[in-house]
Amino acid sequence: MKKTDHQKIKIWENYLETNPDYKRIVGHIDSVNVILELKDERLITASYDNTMKVWERINDDYKCVINIEGHIYYVTCIIELKNKRIASCSGDKTIKIWEISGNQYKCLDVLKGHIDCVSSLLELRDTRLVSASYDGTIKIWSEKEGYYKLEKSIEGHSSSVRSIIELRDGKIASGS
Repeated sequence: MKKTDHQKIKIWENYLETNPDYKRIVGHIDSVNVILELKDERLITASYDNTMKVWERINDDYKCVINIEGHIYYVTCIIELKNKRIASCSGDKTIKIWEISGNQYKCLDVLKGHIDCVSSLLELRDTRLVSASYDGTIKIWSEKEGYYKLEKSIEGHSSSVRSIIELRDGKIASGS
């Protein structure tokens, strides 16, 4: 990758061809580390510039319609919750719950409990939120009336927990 290619998003069109075409989306001022397509077909991205951006497809191009600021360190993961809200986590040790409506956003809740970077998020089938952290813990958060409360902290890794999934049988698998 060319040094000038960081800070960009590329949408690869004919990716199986020898020289595939792509659309370039520019807007972040540091490396992009998360891309997610929302249920409404917009893209949301996160960057080491501490921001998230929502991109709308307009005439086969993408335009940034929302610039979300709120984390004070880089954003590591974004998920879309079943209630259509967004959850993000960051190197600032927090998880934030966002409401995105049209081209407006609002931070609804800030979850604190980790003592190092929060690396990954997962919404369980029962809608509880699970977070993984470089502090070696996994935390389970329960939502009631729009706010989350720490339900359980799981210790068992001797180093950073970087990924989590819910298995089909309802168990949680984590990787460090």
